[in-house]
Amino acid sequence: MRCVLLAILTVCVLSPGVFAQGATAGKAVSKRLVDQLSNPAYQKTLKRFFVPGRANKAAKTLEKKAATAVENLSAAQQVAALQVNNKVLQQQIARLRPQDKWGASVFRAVEEDTEKIHSFSGAVFKTTYNGQEEIYGVVAAHTIAADELFASNTLHKNFSVIMLIDGERKVFPVEVVQVSAPSMLDMALIKFRPQDEPFLKPFVIGNTLKKGEMLSSHGYMLGKETDLPRELLSETYLSLRTTMPAERKLRAGFCGSPVLNARQEMVGIHTGSSCSNFGEGADVGYVMSAKFLNVLVRAYHNGGKASFPLQVAGHTLAHLNVDEFVTFIAFYDENMNLLWSYDFDGRFSQSKVEYAINGLAQARYVVTTARKVYWQNDGRILTENRGFSSQAEKQYKYDLWEKRPVDVK
Repeated sequence: MRCVLLAILTVCVLSPGVFAQGATAGKAVSKRLVDQLSNPAYQKTLKRFFVPGRANKAAKTLEKKAATAVENLSAAQQVAALQVNNKVLQQQIARLRPQDKWGASVFRAVEEDTEKIHSFSGAVFKTTYNGQEEIYGVVAAHTIAADELFASNTLHKNFSVIMLIDGERKVFPVEVVQVSAPSMLDMALIKFRPQDEPFLKPFVIGNTLKKGEMLSSHGYMLGKETDLPRELLSETYLSLRTTMPAERKLRAGFCGSPVLNARQEMVGIHTGSSCSNFGEGADVGYVMSAKFLNVLVRAYHNGGKASFPLQVAGHTLAHLNVDEFVTFIAFYDENMNLLWSYDFDGRFSQSKVEYAINGLAQARYVVTTARKVYWQNDGRILTENRGFSSQAEKQYKYDLWEKRPVDVK
């Protein structure tokens, strides 16, 4: 009797068709389940999980082998056989669940490990610095608390990420190690503990795109993992614009989710979407280019110092440090007479500046005013001070005619 039971369990666990045969063998040890093999409703259920030809053949073979042994199995042995079978099934089904597909690459970012508070999305990626491969995470910088009023529902310098890896829920503490301004690059670089990195499956950074290319996003909308197909509409030096095929009421928490190309490389980070007057179908998704992640990594290794070019319409108007954001921009003629200016009270608008460059034929100089983002309250508040004080301000001047920066006097 022990040999018969061992043979059944060996077929269930070690056979090449372990998922199909193991599941059927476990069910066959019970008379009730053996009888169900001829039930049309039961056969319909089987077809959802098994290749029909192999499953039917395996069912008939194992039914003959198990039917003679089932009379001699005690109740305890039947339960033990079903438990083995159930464990195999759960492992296989866990691998098929959508939330496990990106479980070690995409995460929920929460201030505390509780389902009752708002969560955001984030991604794990790897890059090379000074010849060494390094693993980081990224979230959208605007999901970090900007003032005490919203501090309880947003992230801070230290928070937790929740991942579902091989069917197991894991919680990792992380720390923000480098930030960019929410109104510019809108990325916050996070670091995992060394002992947690082996669990992770980081994305690689990709930077080749074509207009009309199909992309995909993977993140959390209202705490539920969501796969979202997207199409590239346009690209600037700073960001991408894509379709946004998701209901507006469901989008909360999706910021920070990775945007992937067809090769499953991370080409950007989702940072928000528009609400078009023409309806949800005309809404646009905004994506910050993933190439700036390496700027944050350089800054992390160099005491917060790393610059990126502010490129608009083929002109590099300034080289901003990673934590700087534009507050004001003005265009002048060759005699420094003001022609046009714009005060940015929020996110930098590249299209407005490009319109001015292309529309002001007599414009020669562009003066860009920038300030820095900084931490307050021991890392709880990430602040963009847009006050008019000259303190902490920096100005960049650019000559449109000669296409070069000039000193500010």
